[in-house]
Amino acid sequence: MKVWYMKGSHLLTKMMLKVVSACLTTHAKRIFFLTTLFMQLTKLQSYQEAEMVRFNQSLKVVRSEKALQLPSAIHNLIWNQESLKKTLDDICGDDMYCEHRNTVATVMACRQIVSQTPNWLRYGRQDDMVKDLLRLVKTSREIVHPQLA
Repeated sequence: MKVWYMKGSHLLTKMMLKVVSACLTTHAKRIFFLTTLFMQLTKLQSYQEAEMVRFNQSLKVVRSEKALQLPSAIHNLIWNQESLKKTLDDICGDDMYCEHRNTVATVMACRQIVSQTPNWLRYGRQDDMVKDLLRLVKTSREIVHPQLA
């Protein structure tokens, strides 16, 4: 019975996200896309002001970091950490941030992630989203591993 409830709850959550996304502007979708992926890439479990300030300074996502609190809170509802990590591992090996800086592998990883992005969260052309994601991977690497910056 509990498994059914969890599956039903997950389905309901996904449906609610789709309904809410219909109200989101292109800019808001970009905020959710980048913030939720940042949370996944850096393995943050909750909003951490210092990291979010650095993230926002680098990517200039919002005027106030407080606007990043909601996307930070729901990142696990949007992305399956294991499939996201598998995508990067398939392309970058064990190196989640492609620290060896193989540009081709990093671009391939970003294209794969954009292709896995829920349709309701897409905010622009695929190439624009890939460019944003490449900057996000670099920013995430710099925040998690500042010695690599």
